[in-house]
Amino acid sequence: MKEQWKIYKRELNEAWESLRTKGKRKTQIPNILTSLRLFAPVFILPASFFEDIPLVLFFVGIFSITDMLDGFIARTFHFTSELGKDLDAFCDKVFAGTLLLAASFLNPIMVMSLFLEIVIASINVYAQIKGRNPKSLSIGKVKTFFLFPLLGLSLVNGSKILEKFFKILFGITIILQLWTVCAYRKKYQVVGRSCEESNVLLEES
Repeated sequence: MKEQWKIYKRELNEAWESLRTKGKRKTQIPNILTSLRLFAPVFILPASFFEDIPLVLFFVGIFSITDMLDGFIARTFHFTSELGKDLDAFCDKVFAGTLLLAASFLNPIMVMSLFLEIVIASINVYAQIKGRNPKSLSIGKVKTFFLFPLLGLSLVNGSKILEKFFKILFGITIILQLWTVCAYRKKYQVVGRSCEESNVLLEES
């Protein structure tokens, strides 16, 4: 973990130097756009707390645009970097967590989904601390595919038809979240045992 922090620190210093250098500033545009999503809680949560749905949707739209633009610009102009990938993943989690909190204010049943996402994030953080290099599993990607439409439905006051869709989508998403929790726990427990066994063999040799 210490080595990982050293890498992050070096990458941040390099990014800061690029921002200070006139000819290199444009290379940090994707990272700047990505970092804007860190401010999502400041704008979205108060609006959702006061149930100002149009304002919530406006801010969601703005931050979603940054999510689309940062990757597009980075790939198009070859501004990709390891810092950008890690920063994007972190900011996406902040944004998704913000939407889940906002959805929970507007629709209390979404607290269940919020709790499961916290459990999933905690497993990944634990794996990262233990140096097990956490990566997204297929089931996690499928879960996310269903989660965002669910968040969209939970943020609007729909008709009875939309309410039925919400209930169906909510049930599917909860099942996928539980499946994801089990899959990640199984994966990192197995990896953890493999690492421990390797260390024992190294010590014996």
